[in-house]
Amino acid sequence: MFYNKLGLLERGNFSLVVYDHVGPSSVHANLFVLELAIEEARERGAILVAAHRDRFIRSSSFDGRTRTELPTIGEYMQLRRMAGNVPLATIHHPDEPARSNQIKRGQGAKGNKGERPLKTKPGYKRKRREELQPLAIQMRQKGLSLRSIEKTLSVRHSTIQGWVSGVRFLCDAPS
Repeated sequence: MFYNKLGLLERGNFSLVVYDHVGPSSVHANLFVLELAIEEARERGAILVAAHRDRFIRSSSFDGRTRTELPTIGEYMQLRRMAGNVPLATIHHPDEPARSNQIKRGQGAKGNKGERPLKTKPGYKRKRREELQPLAIQMRQKGLSLRSIEKTLSVRHSTIQGWVSGVRFLCDAPS
């Protein structure tokens, strides 16, 4: 019932229908969307292709945290009855874990590499403090709260509290 990408190439001429849907699409999560896609593929004599098996079917006990649960034979039979004569295909091998490919696809779409963040250069905290502490002190002297300074400078209020300790408000100054 499932074909991988090599199997599709070996079949020769075939037509594909692009049915773009973002969201859950499995027998249990969103039956209506999957039925629409199958019906459109049936009308056009097309093969229905998904990136991974879990876009067609997931175990009914799937909870989003455990990824090892495979669908039961009964769940596969339910999908087969629903699909009828419409061939279902996956780009990745049906038994291949989907999560790592999904992560890579998402990183590529967002322009991320999935690497560890760059290490900060030595002295970055000191440089930041030298730039922002005078501003924080001025704002505090004008009577602004630590939270409002935090929002303005994008520095945690606890850090600002250390920077401005001992600073008196203008209204607190002796007359």
